[in-house]
Amino acid sequence: MGFGRVTTLPKTSSQSCISVHTFTIIRVEEMALKFLLLVGLFFVVTDVIAQESVKQLQKSTRQESPWAWACRNGRGCVKVAKDLPVEEGDNLDNPTLAGCKLTCNAESTLWPKPRSIISLSKTLVSFHPTDIRISRISAPTPKVKSLTNEAIQVLRSVIRKSIPNTQRGRNQTAKEPQRPHINIQVSIVSGDERLEMATDESYNLHVETIFATAATPASPRSTTSVSITATSFFGARHGIETLSQIMAWDDTLGAMIMLTDANISDSPAFVHRGLLVDTSRNYVSVPVIKKIIDAMSYDKLNVFHWHLTDTHSFPFVSTREPRLSLYGAYSSAKVYRPEDIKELVHYATVRGVKIVPEFDAPAHVGSGWEWGERAGMGQLALCVNKEPWTTYCVEPPCGILNPVNDNIYSVLSNIYQDMRDLFVSDIFHMGGDEVNFACWNETAEIIDWLKTQGRTDKSKEDFLYLWTYFQNRSYFDCGYGQWVGDGPNNWCSPYIGWQKVYENSPSKLIVNFNETYNPRQILGGEAAIWSEQVDSTTIEGKLWPRSSALAERLWTDPDTTWRAAEHRFNHHRERLVQRGIQADALQPEWCHQNDGYCFLESN
Repeated sequence: MGFGRVTTLPKTSSQSCISVHTFTIIRVEEMALKFLLLVGLFFVVTDVIAQESVKQLQKSTRQESPWAWACRNGRGCVKVAKDLPVEEGDNLDNPTLAGCKLTCNAESTLWPKPRSIISLSKTLVSFHPTDIRISRISAPTPKVKSLTNEAIQVLRSVIRKSIPNTQRGRNQTAKEPQRPHINIQVSIVSGDERLEMATDESYNLHVETIFATAATPASPRSTTSVSITATSFFGARHGIETLSQIMAWDDTLGAMIMLTDANISDSPAFVHRGLLVDTSRNYVSVPVIKKIIDAMSYDKLNVFHWHLTDTHSFPFVSTREPRLSLYGAYSSAKVYRPEDIKELVHYATVRGVKIVPEFDAPAHVGSGWEWGERAGMGQLALCVNKEPWTTYCVEPPCGILNPVNDNIYSVLSNIYQDMRDLFVSDIFHMGGDEVNFACWNETAEIIDWLKTQGRTDKSKEDFLYLWTYFQNRSYFDCGYGQWVGDGPNNWCSPYIGWQKVYENSPSKLIVNFNETYNPRQILGGEAAIWSEQVDSTTIEGKLWPRSSALAERLWTDPDTTWRAAEHRFNHHRERLVQRGIQADALQPEWCHQNDGYCFLESN
């Protein structure tokens, strides 16, 4: 039997029936073929129509906008109609939103604001990302040169992120002979590969564009020379970040643009510009930690204070003490293995960030410490999961190290050695907060030990004898508000806005205590986010852009208030989102397109 043909059979009743069925099957096959041909024709026609619709849509989206942006009185960009007269004080030299933002105010769109801007041009040049070239890297060691090369690759990546997905590979300047060559030179003096308190993070950035009198495809109309000089790699990296911020994607032009000229000499006001992130209460994945480090690098924050362990979970995989994460991690997938940490340390270094690990003790231990007695090592932690938790700790589950069990110190030694092997930081954080006296006061082992020390009245001073570390922390909040019900344990409220963070100057704190301000005695500061109510899915929006406010305070320590920074801050939030950071919205987008019209209070 062939497809579409009928085989004649002898005319018996039964065979006749078979013949009819066979013919029916063949007819169905013919109908199916016709149906498929019709469907195929339909999809071909539909595809042609769709392609034509896309072409029409693209054509329509390329229509000239009736709007432009005027730099109003050198203060901010305002949306204006092109067909209306220019108002007094409006400048339309760079009438696109991106162009206006880059050239309108004295600090351009730079965040944090450099401490010394010698000059920034009011003219722009468009370019294609492939025209960025490294003409020379002068570095004292191969390692520093390698780090610098990686930092420039980060710059290339940031530029690619700036270009909308629909435009990547279609930059209109790609075939234009007037596009510039951007030649980058980096010069570094020091061979330091590790960021320390004494590291010089200053840099000088010089950008100069020379326009040729004629242009051909082989000879571009302009050449933009970029020179970054710094004592250390970390200063040079900051210079590369600043360079990225005088560049922007221009939606109207469909091209990357940048300032033609710039001269900046910059250095941080404080050496320690940190962000504490808690990954114990709720696990934060390695990719999200990388995004946090990315955002820190955009803000020139330089210390990722990693609150790695707590009573809720022990996600740190210790090579010497593997039972801690075996017992204490939320799951085998929610851990940080040695290879994860090494990768993060290098990732952070390339971006000018050092990771400072914190192993919180003697309080804030619970999950992960239950195996001591099973292993013949006695109670390593006391009051683990003890109720009512309000009596024995500040939040559940409870737990505190047993300081009179000598075995605890061998375990701690192993943990510290593991952390020393994995982290290259010159600082290690030992926690030390919120020791609960009630737990020690009810533990016979502790009371007996105090008696051997001649301390028998169980006073506060006796327990302070055991507890030698205490540190009050200034932190954002937990992301929302309190989470353990009504009562005094409301450490998560109130929510702190970026304006309050921006105004919080370390130097003013010293003056308020009637002390003489000595800049050398203040190392800097940190913001902290505790993860009771945040995890990988929500933490970015709780950190950003509020952490950016802290960044300018610690890098620049400006004399001005948040009002002077609002336009740049709004734009920086847009830039963070453009670069892939899920930063919370501050205001309607209209406010970003109309600077100065959305003050929270009247002037």
